[in-house]
Amino acid sequence: MFVILAYDVNESRVEKINSICSRYLFWRQNSVFTGIIDKCSLDFLEEELKREINLYEDYILIFIFPSNVKFKLKEIGIKRYDDSKVF
Repeated sequence: MFVILAYDVNESRVEKINSICSRYLFWRQNSVFTGIIDKCSLDFLEEELKREINLYEDYILIFIFPSNVKFKLKEIGIKRYDDSKVF
């Protein structure tokens, strides 16, 4: 499946959240990660994130697209990642 993950967390936790997300997905923009991930890895990612965030202060949003869904990605401006690793 393809996922888009965006987060809004306390500044004190940003580095840790980035580190966790980077192990599973590709960094796209300040608080946005994308990538292809299987169900098991997504479950591990969610559990790691839940252990690190404050559920009453932080927010993580994950869009999940099944593998068979076709979509088009448009980008404007300078890219902050290596295209060869994204898809």
